[in-house]
Amino acid sequence: MVAGARTDPALGRALAERWVMPRKRWGVERMHRAIAAGECVEGLDVEAALAALYSPVYAPMLLGAGVPPAPALEAILSIVFAGVFRPALPGLVGR
Repeated sequence: MVAGARTDPALGRALAERWVMPRKRWGVERMHRAIAAGECVEGLDVEAALAALYSPVYAPMLLGAGVPPAPALEAILSIVFAGVFRPALPGLVGR
């Protein structure tokens, strides 16, 4: 579908309106809630953070490689999380 959207403007608009933008709006809203709750690093660029969080999963899928193995995703996302989220305070994990 993504390949078709590159050459079919109507499909591209439909994909953006029905798939991409609703998920992006959810992500932006969630990141702003996390910022308000003090969960994110100070001065976080929300757009860049979302790109960094989603890209390790979506980029390989779009290139036909499928979802990366769990150990690779864990390693990549631990790096991303360190740049996006503040460390959890002791005793607050899981709350």
